[in-house]
Amino acid sequence: MSSNEIRALFNDGNGGLWIGVETYGGQPGLVHRSANNDWTVYKSPELPVFSVYSLSSDDSKGLWIGTENGLVYRSASGEWTIYNTNNSQLPVNHINALSNDGSNGLWIGTDNGLVYRSASGEWTIYNPNNSDLPYHGISSLVSDSHGGVWVGTHWGGLAYRNVNGQWMIFDDPPDSRITTLLSDSREGLWIGSQNGLTYRHDNNELTVYEPEQTALPLNLGTALARDSLGGLWIGTPWSGLVQYTTTSEWKYYDPYDFGLSIQDGGEGISSLLGDKQGGLWIGTGTDLAYRSVNGNWTIYQSDLPKNFIQALESDGNNGLWIGTSGGG
Repeated sequence: MSSNEIRALFNDGNGGLWIGVETYGGQPGLVHRSANNDWTVYKSPELPVFSVYSLSSDDSKGLWIGTENGLVYRSASGEWTIYNTNNSQLPVNHINALSNDGSNGLWIGTDNGLVYRSASGEWTIYNPNNSDLPYHGISSLVSDSHGGVWVGTHWGGLAYRNVNGQWMIFDDPPDSRITTLLSDSREGLWIGSQNGLTYRHDNNELTVYEPEQTALPLNLGTALARDSLGGLWIGTPWSGLVQYTTTSEWKYYDPYDFGLSIQDGGEGISSLLGDKQGGLWIGTGTDLAYRSVNGNWTIYQSDLPKNFIQALESDGNNGLWIGTSGGG
């Protein structure tokens, strides 16, 4: 790989893995590792150089690739198409988030607006000047089962656009800086921001969880994951791990009680991944840990090239892919 700073991981559905990396000096940012351990680095002109920040698929098993230098599509047969500000209606080339809409269309979050590309190749641009989108910088996207899309913005809070083109703007989250979105099995939405945790119910009511109401040690929720039992896990930058159970109980786990190190300066819990057994994988600035459904903890350090975990992805067979900063 041209860089060890992993920004995105995506299961290819065949036991292989797509890897998006942060690159410097014009190096290629997309790598594929097959189930047979064959590695392929994709270089220009197939892929624009520079970093890959987001990955998504379509119904034809093609791959969408969001880079800092444009949007790329790779078909299942290996054909490449590059979209940028010169040959498409993309407002900028820096792509932050991608989400398949379930109808072979693609939602694209950029630094300068929300873009929709339909299955027939038509482009539509949404920004604060031509729509009710509250802010131009998009940080996260989640499509729902009704053809709508949830939009987390950098400074404008949360927005929802339904399949009929109507917008709803949610001003109640405790911070306008949305960091992560996670849908649940009840058509609700968990909203993590730099200053709090909010839940949007299926009737569009919002519940803001304050520290005095929950086990959150700080009013921060920057990493979210569901487990197979329907519970929610919340990782904080500095203070540990919180569980919200299916019986609406809040439980706080002090990382030091389980041998899990949390560094000062924001290098705390950076990634979470629930597994099929009800357990939880936890990536931090210093460790990889696993908590089983029975509450047993295992800390992994010695075999990792670097311990700053930035991304976690399942291989579908109880294996785990781990993306680190500076170590592969």
